[in-house]
Amino acid sequence: MIVAQTLAIHKILDPADFTTRRVLPIPPGKAASELDQCIGQEAAEDLRPGTVMTSQLVNAVPLVKPGQLVTVNLRRGMVSLRSVARAMEQGAMGQTIRVRNENTRTCWK
Repeated sequence: MIVAQTLAIHKILDPADFTTRRVLPIPPGKAASELDQCIGQEAAEDLRPGTVMTSQLVNAVPLVKPGQLVTVNLRRGMVSLRSVARAMEQGAMGQTIRVRNENTRTCWK
């Protein structure tokens, strides 16, 4: 997968930003990224047309920032608990972050 147009750092990536073509082998330790791994993520640096996409060139888009209120869901068997807490750190899809209960000031991870 190759960058088709100039992309600025932190730009959210979409399918129109890429094209496919054959290239020389990629150096060891720099695995090529698949299209579905890049879409919706952000560029980690400025990218020029013709750059081979690797996992080092994309960052996960943060979904929550420190200080934002988040919904916490906890399930244990048949018991389900839902609460609201304040995020203590930034987090992206699939990551675990620390949060604080505003009423009790208790922190969870």
